[in-house]
Amino acid sequence: MIPDFNTLPISGSVVLALFGYAAFSAFVTGPEVAHREIARSDWPETCVVLLEADLKAEAAHQPNPIRSELLNVTELMNDVLPELGPLWEMIPDPRTAVEDSIRQNEVAADIFRDRARAGFDDRCFCAESGYLSDAKLDLALYAGSGRAIRPQAVKNREAELTRALRSPICAPNMEMAR
Repeated sequence: MIPDFNTLPISGSVVLALFGYAAFSAFVTGPEVAHREIARSDWPETCVVLLEADLKAEAAHQPNPIRSELLNVTELMNDVLPELGPLWEMIPDPRTAVEDSIRQNEVAADIFRDRARAGFDDRCFCAESGYLSDAKLDLALYAGSGRAIRPQAVKNREAELTRALRSPICAPNMEMAR
């Protein structure tokens, strides 16, 4: 049943204008004000610093390859059985395979880090979009009141952006990065 606007203490056109202003604030001015304030803040630099710190922390948790001193099998066997020297020379040295594997892992880790850094802008944009989506009503209230009312999501914009950055939706796609 449609409410009768004639019984309200204000006219229906005023109610309609208020709804229109609220919708305009929610969908146009709220996100625009937020974009401008995020651009004026140091969020882009902060975002990159946070992601670099995450990358360094992840690298610190990776086990370092063990560079143990492998025995030189050829020299050892030549010392034990010198008469089989030509045979021992034919056996490949296992140290080269281990060193090649360690070098390949280091190159792969460098490529992974470069690809992760290339996705920093996408993740920062994702955090901004998530913040705008989650705080839509707060931003509408902030913009609609002429910035007089500052809801929590606006006061704690940096924390909200960081929370959005850490959310699963903005997590890096590890499969594409590898």
